Amino acid sequence: MPSSYRAFVLLLALAASPMAAQNPPRAAAAPTTMALDFQDQELRTVLTALAEAGGVNISLGYIPPTKVTLRMGQAVDRAEFAAMLRAVAEANELKVTMAGS
Repeated sequence: MPSSYRAFVLLLALAASPMAAQNPPRAAAAPTTMALDFQDQELRTVLTALAEAGGVNISLGYIPPTKVTLRMGQAVDRAEFAAMLRAVAEANELKVTMAGS
């Protein structure tokens, strides 16, 4: 193999490497609707999952070791999970305070 050809292949290989690193594969888009099903799960687990599904940050204090069941008959929009979170918390006599926008 001629030395000029080897140098060209080496330069081509070096030039291609940074380009691949600069263009990482894109993550799949998050679904806009989803349904969750919890059967006899800890209340803390259900509240945390609802917050994560709705893109809501929560801070939990003492949560009593209560088991709950939540079955969603149909998928709901991500924006509706905050209201579900509030409803489940209040149904279990927990205080809910919303801050920010």
